[in-house]
Amino acid sequence: MQLVMRELWANVSGKHAYNNVHNHPNSLLSDVYYVQAEPESGDLSLIDPRKQAWVTQPDFSERNQMNSPVQFIVPEAGTLIIFPSWLEHGVNQNLGNADRISIAFNINLFHERMVGNPDGNRVQSPMARSPGSTGRR
Repeated sequence: MQLVMRELWANVSGKHAYNNVHNHPNSLLSDVYYVQAEPESGDLSLIDPRKQAWVTQPDFSERNQMNSPVQFIVPEAGTLIIFPSWLEHGVNQNLGNADRISIAFNINLFHERMVGNPDGNRVQSPMARSPGSTGRR
């Protein structure tokens, strides 16, 4: 088994740009690397998917990472954030004047014996040997 990067894209988000809440189906891990980000350029929101867990929360004097159904991560240039792809997330509005620039990518597990991908097409392992090579496949 090996980890394989399935998709890779860049985001350049100017003033007032944001990303709606979403997840990344057919992936194991999702990642975002901040190339350029100012404190006001929009937090990454990671949302607890257990909606019913929010129903019976006691009154808290202060919200923090231990008792909040949403975690806000302030973007910082040079930071890589990795989270499970099923986790709903979004990006708050960029209230700064500088662009927020990030590179995002999805990772999946791959095994040579896998015969297809979610589209039904055969996937060749990145580790596959050339036709004239020797060794087991």
